[in-house]
Amino acid sequence: MNVLDQTDEAAQQIYQDLLDRIANSYRDNDFEALTGLIHLPYTVLSFGPVTVLENPTDLRKLFDGIRRYLSRTGITHYHRVCLVGRFTATDEIEAMHETRLLAGAQLVETPYPVKSVVRRFGDKWKVCESDNALEPDRGFGRIFQEHRANRGRRH
Repeated sequence: MNVLDQTDEAAQQIYQDLLDRIANSYRDNDFEALTGLIHLPYTVLSFGPVTVLENPTDLRKLFDGIRRYLSRTGITHYHRVCLVGRFTATDEIEAMHETRLLAGAQLVETPYPVKSVVRRFGDKWKVCESDNALEPDRGFGRIFQEHRANRGRRH
């Protein structure tokens, strides 16, 4: 990618592609696909403790927890739409998306925003950090609480 390709539109397209591929990995129960989209260590922030996934075992626990939650709550659509994205360096994007969890046409939880940092490693873009506007003791937010690897607090 050259400097001319580093528009906000290009950043948003890269991020939306990652969002779609991550959602598909959950839908298809394809952990291997997910491992190519998330950089470890992967930091997950919310309104609760910080979660740092250090290794594939930590990522697998989170993946399995999300899959169980989607199944248990009858979620049929894990819909995420990029709202904004911009290059902060030639190999880094900051972006924000909205997540909607649906069972058919019914919202299961209130839609929530997520801010992420995405970096390029060679020719692959990967999510390195996500900040979710979620309470740690309710719904989808519990998954991060249950599977956190680092019990530190956000500074």
